Amino acid sequence: KGSEGVQLVNGFVGMLDALNDLLNIYSVVFVEELLEGEEGTVTLVPDGQGNFMALPIVQRFDQVSGVMPWSGHVPVTKTSRVLSAREEDSWYRAARIECQKAAELFKLTSVTR
Repeated sequence: KGSEGVQLVNGFVGMLDALNDLLNIYSVVFVEELLEGEEGTVTLVPDGQGNFMALPIVQRFDQVSGVMPWSGHVPVTKTSRVLSAREEDSWYRAARIECQKAAELFKLTSVTR
């Protein structure tokens, strides 16, 4: 469910504390390094033949403490907008293509973000 359970932590001890808390709630957790900068979402739709079509990129903004608010707290329309074709520069186009390649590499079979 969106950013449910997501926490931004600083340092190794902070990560261990967060993991301890999360593992009391969830059986599996995912840890990743924070990437600074603009956030976007690429939704991929399968064509039934192993290929994916990328929908327009959704730009995400107004993070709270470095994390997108969980959709149960803030309407997604308040923190996101669809980029127009004119706004999609070469970086955005390259990101869409790389997402399509990843979905095909992992042989995904359903709509993926």
